[in-house]
Amino acid sequence: GLTLSLGRLFDPYVVSSLPLLLQAFSDSSRSVQTASKTAAKAMMSQLSVPGVKQVLKPLLEGIRDQQWRTKLGSIELLASMTSCLPKQLAACLPQVVPALCTVINDQHAKVKDAARIALEKIGSIITSPELRNIAPDLLHALTDGAQYEHITKNVLDKLLGTSFVHHIDA
Repeated sequence: GLTLSLGRLFDPYVVSSLPLLLQAFSDSSRSVQTASKTAAKAMMSQLSVPGVKQVLKPLLEGIRDQQWRTKLGSIELLASMTSCLPKQLAACLPQVVPALCTVINDQHAKVKDAARIALEKIGSIITSPELRNIAPDLLHALTDGAQYEHITKNVLDKLLGTSFVHHIDA
């Protein structure tokens, strides 16, 4: 409720409260899980441009958590940023993409699926036309390249053969 009524004035409190909410995603009580997800989504919807960098650290730490529900919630919140603050998230992709790649083959199917969906959403915010054209191949290499070496080789060949004329974003 506070985040919705205060809006962007709540930003300074997001950093201290988000890690607690992420841990509550894995609480044994279903009502605590639901309330924490609702509160976290409300926080993300009101996030300001400078707030993106503030929430990035707790979300990336949440992805490394031992509890699958905390991982899942962190991934979903990161993915939600692609629609509300795409430019700001795009600047943080060098930290976000490797973190998502660590859970792309997670033991828990829901975590694995969420990571793939998040990477697909991230591919949609790429602004460089050259990278946008090969984004599906890049994502395929990131998600399946470890299992199939030829996929990684093919995408690296495409990158080497690409002439970059436009600005390349992060």
